[in-house]
Amino acid sequence: AALHRRREERDGLPVGEKGRTLQHETPPPGPHAQVAPTPPRHFTVADLFELAADKVPDRLALVDARREITYRELDERSTRLAHTLSQQGVKAGDHVGILATNCIEWVESVLAVYKIRASAVNINFRYVEEELRYLFDDADLVALVYHREFAPRVGAVAVSVPALKTFVLVNDGTA
Repeated sequence: AALHRRREERDGLPVGEKGRTLQHETPPPGPHAQVAPTPPRHFTVADLFELAADKVPDRLALVDARREITYRELDERSTRLAHTLSQQGVKAGDHVGILATNCIEWVESVLAVYKIRASAVNINFRYVEEELRYLFDDADLVALVYHREFAPRVGAVAVSVPALKTFVLVNDGTA
């Protein structure tokens, strides 16, 4: 419900010629009237993405070597992952690691993390176990979204990082 509340709340925002504005000033009613400007609106990256997804839901958003995805599909998939992370106890301000190659799932993961107002920590997929162990602990990760191909390294390291409790495996087509 909280993830969808933001979308409903922004429906009343002023719309300009090129889309929604971040700051809107009301023109003065007369030549000498003083009207204070409307305070700026604050948007997150997730809010701005959802605005685009609402505006052009069927437009192609991403393409990689395996598939294509529309803004609607990207929004739906990232929202599902956001709900999953939230249900596992990840909350605003928490650090969520993303260990994946450059792909659609990486973008979905980042958007999902932003939707719950957590912080995404991009992890170099070339890191060896010792580097992963250090980063997982030093970055205060509470959750990790990772590709299946990295499961052996994640499994070897995860037991030594007790704060890291939530793991989301992304099926990347590897066995």
